[in-house]
This record gives sequence, C-alpha cells and structure tokens, in this order.
Amino acid sequence: MPSNSPEPDVDLEALEEYLLSSDLPDGTMLLSELDGYLTAIAVSPRAIPPEDWLPEIWDGEVPPVAVQTDTNWVVGAIKAHCDAIRRVLAEGPEFLDPIFVRDTDGSLLPEIWAEGFMRGVQLRRQDWSLLFEGEGWRLLAPIGIFAETPDGSSPLILSEKRREEVRANAGTIFATCVAGLQGFWQATRRQGGNPSHPRPIAVKIGRNAPCSCGSGKKYKRCCSA
Repeated sequence: MPSNSPEPDVDLEALEEYLLSSDLPDGTMLLSELDGYLTAIAVSPRAIPPEDWLPEIWDGEVPPVAVQTDTNWVVGAIKAHCDAIRRVLAEGPEFLDPIFVRDTDGSLLPEIWAEGFMRGVQLRRQDWSLLFEGEGWRLLAPIGIFAETPDGSSPLILSEKRREEVRANAGTIFATCVAGLQGFWQATRRQGGNPSHPRPIAVKIGRNAPCSCGSGKKYKRCCSA
C-alpha cells in the first residue's frame, strides 16, 4: 500500500483500486508508478499537454469498454493529483512525499516509483538532453539506479551498500533530486536557454542539503568537497 500523498483531497485509495482492475491493459501503471510518472511530468523542462501524457498510463492503450464509464472520473483524479504535485513543487520541493509501496518486512520499494519517473523522462527525452551533456546527470542518478530496463538490469551502476543507503532514505533523496531538477530547468529558462536545445549552466545545490549522488552525506561534505 502507498504510504502517503501530496494532496489529501485526492481519493488515492479509489484511484489505486481502479488501477488494480483486472479489466485494464496489463501495462497499466499502478499508483506508485503513476506518482513517479506524474512527478516527472510536473518537473518536465517544458509543459506537456495531458493528451500526450495520459495514454502512457494505460501503456498507450485505450481502456476497455468495461471500464470506460469510469474514465472521466479517473482522468479527473489523475489530473488533480498531478496538479497537487505541481503545487507542492511550487511551495517547496523538499515537501515532496513520493508514494512508495513497502515490502512484507516494511522496507521501502522505490523501484516502482523510479520506473514511473523515468517513463516520464523518456516521454520527452530530447527535452531532458542537457542532463546527459554534463554533470546534470547526477541529479537524476539516484532515481535512475532503481529504474530497470526491459532486460531487468539497471542503466546505472551503484555498489550494493550505496544502493541500500539510497533505498533507506529514498523519500528524502528523491525529493532532493526533484528539487535539483526543478532548479536546473528554472535556471535554464532564466538564462534564455531552450530546453529542447539547451546550453550548459551551473546549478547551485544548498551545501547543507543531502547530496544528490545518494551518499546520505551533506552536499558540502560529499560532491562539493
């Protein structure tokens, strides 16, 4: 079950129940994956119209007739949740509270959320290209290490010890990464950059903030040192 949400007036339990319906396409996102996906949409370098990102939730398919009667409500709930995430990011990304599922022993399973986030990145990969041209990839790395490729491997390599450190603090670290990404795109726009064809810029991270590399240390004692 998900732990929490950024907006209590969105009926996430009803939305989760819908997404678990056996009548939906097999590739339909579950709630944690949807939360990660919508976070990427909300922090995307350029606005994406809903008609472009909504179909991906059903893996590009149209919901079957048996559940189409619920589609208007579901779309409204999904848009409301995306708007709630945007409000949290506007108030302060540090307040972002990703929805994770937990294992039977109570440990966090950030993989599903991370895979949803990376699906949002892939939806407009060209717009995110600046991150991969310099050191910006470090802002995405702690999320990316938990997003598996179709062959079951991770696109990024991290030691098992470091991976478990990130897992234990995934909520805080992911929120820090999203905050860094939001600042990155805001700085790009302030400097007149085009997110589709951006130029490298310097991004400042608070020296006392958790380092986005996932070490668990403060930035000033890690990558800033």
